[in-house]
Amino acid sequence: VLGLRFTTSVAGTITSFRYYKAGGETDTTHTGNIYLSSTGALVATTGAFNDGSCSNAWVSAPLISPFTTSPGVEY
Repeated sequence: VLGLRFTTSVAGTITSFRYYKAGGETDTTHTGNIYLSSTGALVATTGAFNDGSCSNAWVSAPLISPFTTSPGVEY
């Protein structure tokens, strides 16, 4: 599991996120989640998706449903 915390200064909508898949990684099924930092509540997910055999590339992971962020909230 790899995570990062972020906040926004304006409201916005997240429809997907990207991650870098390095060469040699053999796992092709992933799940991406966004949590509310203050409570740990799950607010958005990609569900399980298969990124195939791509490597040394940026992979786009679409969320199941778009997620609207609020200014100043930590995710």
